[in-house]
Amino acid sequence: MTSEHVFILSTGRSGTMTLARLFQGLESVHAVHEAPPELVLEASGYAYGEVSHETVREIVRESRQAPEGKTYVESNQNLSLIVAVLEELFADARYIWLVRNGMDMVGSAMQKQWYTGHSENHSRYEDCPPIERMWIDGRLRGDRLGLVPAEEWEAMERFEKICWYWGEINRTISKATSQMGTDKIKTVRLEDLSEQSGEVFQWLGLDAPARGETVANTAKSAPYHWTEWTPSQLEAFERHCGDIMDRFYPTWREVVKPENRIFYRPLLAANRASLARAEENTISSRVAGRIKRVSSWATKFGSGES
Repeated sequence: MTSEHVFILSTGRSGTMTLARLFQGLESVHAVHEAPPELVLEASGYAYGEVSHETVREIVRESRQAPEGKTYVESNQNLSLIVAVLEELFADARYIWLVRNGMDMVGSAMQKQWYTGHSENHSRYEDCPPIERMWIDGRLRGDRLGLVPAEEWEAMERFEKICWYWGEINRTISKATSQMGTDKIKTVRLEDLSEQSGEVFQWLGLDAPARGETVANTAKSAPYHWTEWTPSQLEAFERHCGDIMDRFYPTWREVVKPENRIFYRPLLAANRASLARAEENTISSRVAGRIKRVSSWATKFGSGES
């Protein structure tokens, strides 16, 4: 039995656009990635207690509807902060919790210039277009949530802020969905998406799309790979992300040991070579697929898979 609303929850930089494109291959589905309004400022404001439940509820009610006879599917990291609103509005809603290995997500967000005060495309806030400023202003902050003292937050390197973000968003999703049954919430690791996409569509009562998966929103340059992190950065990552990593990637602590990192550096070099070639040409689905496969190998090995 299909649901009228499906919401994909994640931290961002976790494959939400790719998953949305998979759903867009279905005639019976109206699938979007970050439908307007994107809820960037509304969702963070809701989390801070600065935007009311009623305000967010009305915005979502008016903007999250599908054409008659179609299932509405949206992937949007901001939905992770407003599950209570979604539940109130859409009793039939089902959720996909899309998890990406925190080591890879942090590296990607570092490359995307999160918590710098500017964007990947512009080195000054003043030069950023409105949409980029909105994402900069709306990115969740631990001090405004009251979870991190203001002086401690200001003293944090942005690497640690990203680690905090990955852990906090995933803990927020976990808490918001903890009372939901397996018919309501399905957790999928990004690294397993290719193999499990058919299972996801079956769970939703939908036919799998005919076309294959393509990677969307790829990085413009190689991320800050975990094999290059300093001991203090690994300590910060463990402190903010260790509990969630233990849950979804149980062998990660063994993988990041200095004596084991050397085995993953050839994969990093291959990934950088692929990205360098992609910068010289239009990224075809073949090149994009190669980039994803290379970058996911180390993650799969790190989770004990072969």
